Amino acid sequence: RPDSGTAARIRGTGIGCAMIWTTWRQHRAEASVGVLILAVLGAAMIGLGSIARNRADALGLPGCGSGCGGALSRLHDDFHSIPPFISALVAIPLVAGMFWAAPLVSREYEAGTHRLAWTQSVSPRRWITVKIALIFATVAAAALVLGLLATWTLDPLSPAFGGRYNSTWYDVQGIVPVAVILFALGAGLAASALIRRTIPAMAVTLVVFAAARFPIHWFRWHFAPLTKHTFAVALSTLVDRPTGAPRDLGT
Repeated sequence: RPDSGTAARIRGTGIGCAMIWTTWRQHRAEASVGVLILAVLGAAMIGLGSIARNRADALGLPGCGSGCGGALSRLHDDFHSIPPFISALVAIPLVAGMFWAAPLVSREYEAGTHRLAWTQSVSPRRWITVKIALIFATVAAAALVLGLLATWTLDPLSPAFGGRYNSTWYDVQGIVPVAVILFALGAGLAASALIRRTIPAMAVTLVVFAAARFPIHWFRWHFAPLTKHTFAVALSTLVDRPTGAPRDLGT
């Protein structure tokens, strides 16, 4: 016969599994849509990345040395219609914040189900913590998959479009989508908990996301890698013009 500590752990495990199952049942429609979006985008990125690599190899990139200008220009012309579609991925975190996080708490208040769900043996804090952790972790994992896949897809195209920092492509590569989508989910959840009405919470999420994200495009240049230039200047020139700029001294 198990002791009281073992029984409590078994009961806690059972409650945790039940809460996860309930969360899945409540959000299975959103999860199904998310899986469909992930599958479609993943297949499209794999196809695009394969085509881009084959074309770059055919043009001699990236091993063309100093004569890459013409090859990069042709690569840009071949894929000039891609940037608008890639930029559209920036809207995915906003959609997640508005339609997944904003209704998370407000829907419980509007439907009155919080009176039942939050008065059981499980405390309201534990109930909402499990829901938030499960949803946020799942969405963040999906965003990480898309971000890494986008990095692989756009790697052969980035030199032809001005580099990673030169467009909204930065927002869809690497771990950046994870940070952006967690911010959107956090904004939606905060609006949902404070306002307790779904439509106003969605509107506030849109405003907060836009106010925080749009200025980033002007600040991003400060995060770009530094460009280093090396100048050879004769010692006699430095003695004659000690206050001259390096570029002026080298000419």
